[in-house]
Amino acid sequence: MRATIAVSDNIVIEDGVPMRSDCTALAAQQISAVQWYGTEGEVEHAKHAKPNEVITDFAPYQIYIDNADPLVPPEPTIVPALDGINPKTIAQILGV
Repeated sequence: MRATIAVSDNIVIEDGVPMRSDCTALAAQQISAVQWYGTEGEVEHAKHAKPNEVITDFAPYQIYIDNADPLVPPEPTIVPALDGINPKTIAQILGV
């Protein structure tokens, strides 16, 4: 598994799939991100106050994946078609 936890954004990405997860507890520990590469990873500290910490066990961070909710894409913006509108109406709408 490849995983990224972006703490300030409350986003986790597991194998390329972004999800939302509450990362408040990690932020309180001054952790800005966690990267997991399958068998090892690293913890990145806020404001780079400390060097990245190498980890060999993802278990303490798995809960952020397990509790994650899928990201819901925003509703598409509806743009009205201008096919049935004559140029005079468009000019009136634009105030020209």
